[in-house]
Amino acid sequence: MSAPDARSRDDGFTLIELLVATTLMVVVMGAVAGALITVFLHQGHTTARMDYSHNANMFETYFAQDVSSTTAAPSASTTLGCSSPNGVGLSWTETVPTPSGVSTTTAFAVSYGIASGPAGTSTYVVNRTSTVGSATPVVSTVAHDLTNPCGLVVTVAGSAVSLTVDQGTGVDAYQFALSGTAGARLP
Repeated sequence: MSAPDARSRDDGFTLIELLVATTLMVVVMGAVAGALITVFLHQGHTTARMDYSHNANMFETYFAQDVSSTTAAPSASTTLGCSSPNGVGLSWTETVPTPSGVSTTTAFAVSYGIASGPAGTSTYVVNRTSTVGSATPVVSTVAHDLTNPCGLVVTVAGSAVSLTVDQGTGVDAYQFALSGTAGARLP
């Protein structure tokens, strides 16, 4: 090898090499950008669906136990101008022996009903209000982001209770249904 040949190799990249590298970089960056844009576009919808799914799981956890514990006939109620029932009341008593051998009976009352959502929003929530004996009622929100006050529909037929909850709108719409039979204690 001669001296000029060794020096020409150390001069850098050729124009063709630079054009090929730049083209490949543009193709790779375009693919990465497309993937990121897709992820960001669907992130909000996915978060909403996960949130609604969580609501359904939480609602079912309470509802199944409450309905199965009920010994009195469930009662449906209608509020906020809806034409079909959007609330249900459940009640029962439990007798528990104490260490002294004397049994004590406690009354339980649970209701599910729709209420206005957070201030400044046009959404509604489903609240679970539970009362044990004469204690202060405890209110828990078991579903939120209902866009319609009639988004909770309750059906009571004898001892059977079922409800349907509609959350979200459009591509974020999510509906779930729960049912149970009063007095059919869960294991």
